[in-house]
Order: sequence, then C-alpha cells, then structure tokens
Amino acid sequence: MVATGFAAFDEIARGLRQSEAYLVYGAAGLGKSTFALGFISEGLAAGEAVALVTSRSPATVLEQARQSGLDFEAAFQNNLLFLFEYPEDIAGNSSRLLDDLRIVEEFRAALAGSSVQRVVFDPITPLLAGPTQSFVADRFRVIANSIRAMGATALYLIDLPEGQAQATAAKDSAHGVIRFEETRDGRRLVLESMPESQGGEPIRFELEPGLGLRALPDHARQVLTIGPARPTRSAPMPLAIRTAQSVAHAATILTINPDEAESAQLQSLLGPAFRVIPAAGAADGLSAVAIHAPDLVILAEQVRGGGGIDIARKLRGAGRNLPIVMLSRRLRRVADQAAFLHAGVDAFLTMPAERSLLRPCVWNLLRRAGAIGLLDRNRGEYDSQALSSEVNCTGDLDYFVARVLHEGAFCQRFGAAPSLFVMRIGRHLLDELASVVALFTRSADLVFTGERGIVVLLAGAGDTAPFLERFRRNWNGSTPPFVDEVATGGVIAESSMRSLVLEAVGVRNLETEKKRATSSSY
Repeated sequence: MVATGFAAFDEIARGLRQSEAYLVYGAAGLGKSTFALGFISEGLAAGEAVALVTSRSPATVLEQARQSGLDFEAAFQNNLLFLFEYPEDIAGNSSRLLDDLRIVEEFRAALAGSSVQRVVFDPITPLLAGPTQSFVADRFRVIANSIRAMGATALYLIDLPEGQAQATAAKDSAHGVIRFEETRDGRRLVLESMPESQGGEPIRFELEPGLGLRALPDHARQVLTIGPARPTRSAPMPLAIRTAQSVAHAATILTINPDEAESAQLQSLLGPAFRVIPAAGAADGLSAVAIHAPDLVILAEQVRGGGGIDIARKLRGAGRNLPIVMLSRRLRRVADQAAFLHAGVDAFLTMPAERSLLRPCVWNLLRRAGAIGLLDRNRGEYDSQALSSEVNCTGDLDYFVARVLHEGAFCQRFGAAPSLFVMRIGRHLLDELASVVALFTRSADLVFTGERGIVVLLAGAGDTAPFLERFRRNWNGSTPPFVDEVATGGVIAESSMRSLVLEAVGVRNLETEKKRATSSSY
C-alpha cells in the first residue's frame, strides 16, 4: 500500500496501489493540491524520490508546502524532490505536438537518469490540450502507461470546470478516480472509482493551516483523549517533514499581483492589522486560497497566467463567497467596471492603491463578511510581537506564568481565553515529549517542562485539536501521554496558575521553587 498522508482516506481506500495512475479532480481551491503535498511528504518521509510537475515556480511550491507545515527544502536540495515548472506556452505547444511519447521522453531527460517512486502532475490539463476527446484520451493513456512503466505511483490533478473534458477523457485509463466537491455540509472527498476499497461514505474534511486535510468527526479517529481517561494507543507513524507555523491573530488577506514593488506596497499599506499573503500568478493565487483560506482577496487586473477577472470567476464558480477587491489602472469606462462586477468582484480601486481608500474598503468588506467585528479595529494597535519570543520551551515557572498572564490579558480583550493543556508521561520519555511538542509551537506559543510532564500554552486562543492531531501523527514513543485540558475562563490569577502548574507537573528544580515561595511569604 502507498500511503497518501491523509489517514482517513488511507483507512477507507487502503492507500494507493504501487505504480498506478490516479485521477484527482474537482473545482479549484477545494484541497487537491494540499492532498498532493501530503502524498509527496509521505514519500519523502519514506526515503522515496518524488517529482512534481506544476504551473507554479519551485520557490512558490516550497513556500506553500511550508505554510502547510511541510519543509521540502532539504529534499529539494538533495535531489529527492524534483520540481518542474510548465513554460507559459505549454498548452499551445502541447496541442500542436503529435508525438505523445515525446512528452514522456522530455520528462525522463529532466530527471537526468534519476528514478522516482512518486509523481504528481498539478495540473495535468496543459499536457492534455487537444482537438478531440479521443486525442485527449489517447494522450493521457500514453502518459499514464509510461509513468506506470517507470514504477512510479502518480496523481494527475485536474481543475473544474475548465478541465471537465480532460477529466472525462482520462477516467478510463486511470486506475482510481478521486473527486473533490463542496456541498452544503462542506467539502468532501469522494472515492469515485477505487478498485482496492470497499466503497463507503464520502470523507468530509476541512483544510487546517499547518496540518493540511483534516477529516471531520465522521472519519477522524480520536487518539489523544482530552480529560483524565487514558487515551487509546496509536500505531507509530513515520515522522513527516513538518515545521512549526506562525499563525497570525488578524484576518488573512491574499494579494495576487505579479509586480513585486506593488505587492510590497500592499503589504505596507495593510500594515500589522492583517496577515498578508502575497502571490504572483493565477496558479499560485488559487493554490494559496486552498492552503490559507483567506478572508479576503485583492487582485491585480493583470496577473501571470491569466487575468484578475478570470481568477474572480474561478473563485465564484468554485462556490467561494469571500470578498474580492480588484485593483486596476482603467476604471474610467463603465464597461470595465461592469465587467468586474459581473465576474463577482465586490469592490474595485485605482492602482496604485491609496491607503485612505484601501483600508476602509477592506475593513468594511471583512465586517460584512463576518470575518472581523468592531473590536478587531483594536488589533491593529496591538503589538503583534509582544507575545513572540525566541524562547518556546522553558523550565522557569516565573517566566511561564508571566507569559500566561500576558496572553490571558490579550485574549480577554476579544472575549476569548488562552488555550492550555497538560501532557503527563514517564520521566524516561519526558525530554522526548517536550522536544516533539516544541516542533509544532509557533513563535508566540510556549512549553513548560516540569518534573512529571509539560504544560503547553497556545497563544491567541489557538485550537488544541489540530495541535494534538499533529502530535499524534509524529509521536513514535511506546507510550502515549495523558492529556488534560485546562479551563481558563475569566481573569487568571498568578497564584492559582502557579499552583495549577505545580500540582499538575511540578518543577524540575523544586528547591529553588521552595525558596521562592518562602521568600514571598514574608
């Protein structure tokens, strides 16, 4: 079985079959690329060589992987991960090419004699440009059979609706067909055709920043129990190549602009009040929508790989209702303004954008969309670095309590509470536990290492479920820890927090703590 990295899928589908072709299709932005990144990560974690053929630049792929909690940089530098970017005229050249095998020959030449065990085409659509359905079907059959003969398991991604004809033509030659769709109940992964599986209900999932695809309760297995009960033991999973992520507290804004200077200006104009994610082209932008789930998108009228109007239409066609702002140099004509509105754009401003217009426009759209409330205006005044620190693991109880109090005061301003939980384990595994947990902490999170366990502070009222899921997938110890969530409603008192930590996990240098307690009593 070839694991994909999506546990719920692997359980139901029994993974993928070695050296077979799988068609993955659905509307843009539903998670197909994130699914493919997980598939790549599983291969790299197993020591396999992987190739990705895509319309995105290598730098963009590495950054998007990093935002999903995956660090591919070392694999890329060590020639375990091969990244190939389509040339801009690939669709035109492909449609004129009559020798299908030449595509495979060029792919082999690009590998320079290296063998790969996994291949991803994201998307395969540019190589399937052709005049007829039979032409497209024959070409896909040649490519799939050739990659299969190389001994590689392959994913072929297609976006809908523009790739509907290619998806239909390719189904007969694919060993398995996986469909991503969005319904009233949310996103679903459907096993349309998987010979090794026994069928079953579609997998409902959501995209979790820093984690990737996360199955919703219908399919998610709870491995770590929050509470006093002993959790069930999970099978060891290979340590995927993941890095900690810094998740901003503010609303997330995606800017799609090919001009670096203008993109930098937008980041400066929006300032620290928002988390700004830049993208240069259409493919990069649509992938970023799936990975980051932004609250608002700012589009330049002209971007690499398509126009801003085309991107807006794709987002609306995929059911995305997030606010869209268009920046254009030609807004005098009513026809241009009407074209923007018909494409689904909510507001348009003259480029270069004026701060006095851009920020109120963004605030108003986000408020109407429910992404921010009136209190969020204060977030721009808050120093986002106040809770950040180079220290994310400590044994100093005074420092830990001070950080908890600071975080509690900040969260209270927005009607929230900091997330705290305790993990207890045998002393012989304590250092390993602290090290693994620290891998997933953000710059504002903190881990306190005590004598009998650890206490974890997730800044900004972070959700504990994704954090514990990442831990579960990467904990290879023989014994899982006990996990207890700490309720921190209302104002947190320093004395009660200190007592809680001492009672739950203790401190490693108990004599120092006794002296501190004695001196404070006088």
